[in-house]
Amino acid sequence: MKDKPETEEVREAPAPPSRGRPSSGIRSAIVLAAIDEFAREGFGGARVERISKSAGTSDRMLYYYFESKDGLFQAALEKVHEDFVAAASSIELDELDPREALWRLVAFVWRHYLNHPQFISLVNTENRFEARHATQSDSIPRSAAPQLKLVDDLLRRGVKSGHFRRDATAVQVHLTIVSLCYYYQSNAATMSNYLGYDMRSDEALDAWLGHITRVVLDWLIKT
Repeated sequence: MKDKPETEEVREAPAPPSRGRPSSGIRSAIVLAAIDEFAREGFGGARVERISKSAGTSDRMLYYYFESKDGLFQAALEKVHEDFVAAASSIELDELDPREALWRLVAFVWRHYLNHPQFISLVNTENRFEARHATQSDSIPRSAAPQLKLVDDLLRRGVKSGHFRRDATAVQVHLTIVSLCYYYQSNAATMSNYLGYDMRSDEALDAWLGHITRVVLDWLIKT
């Protein structure tokens, strides 16, 4: 059964931010606590009182910044996307051979997902909502543009150098990379049981990263 969006409102008027702590710091602490809570418990199991306690604030303060549980989840989802885009923007690919740059890009996506399981968990939850919160967000739809530009620039350099095929698009390459990274990590627990080996062992993780890289490069490299 799908989780149903909830709206939780306080009965008392929300209090303004305390003068003893910057308002931006309170809001950030709430969002970070919400990411952990939603990732661990899912939307239905997450509790506002646990989030406010973890953030070192009150339920009233939480509702001062976020009108509902849905609003808080949207903010958490936006934050994990913003963090991914910020990390991706720091990758230095321009001076690398296009093939090496592509390997670096695949490795970045793989390791970001691996090191930030909250991203996987929140996106899984949002898929059950059929992107209900993402469609109400201004920032999440925009987060794809810099990622696609990064891939498109890489493809153009690869075509110009004679290494990459001309008919591959940035969307195709991006979807191929994130699909192979996301599915493996999102389903590692159940697939480990099904296949009979530990897909989360260091050896298995390294092997899959190598496989993804070969799949993408073998498809792109001009023959």
